[in-house]
Amino acid sequence: MPLVFPHPYYPEPEAQNGYEDRCTVRFDVGAAGTPENVTARCTYKAFADSAEAAMQDARFDPALSKALPQGAQCAGFNFEYSLEPLPEAS
Repeated sequence: MPLVFPHPYYPEPEAQNGYEDRCTVRFDVGAAGTPENVTARCTYKAFADSAEAAMQDARFDPALSKALPQGAQCAGFNFEYSLEPLPEAS
């Protein structure tokens, strides 16, 4: 669970063309709690670029850097890019 959540942008050309995507982002957590070695797997490159850029603002508990093996990209985060509105909370 991140201390500071990433907030990806929806690429405008993909939105205009009706494209949606699901992305899995793998990364290491650095000693300062910052994501390092970030790699996004998405169908469309624009969504991968958005997901990777969003992860630069995320922050995690620095203790994770000691708990996870460095270079193995053991941490992960998923993004779903959908044009459907989110359901309202009740």
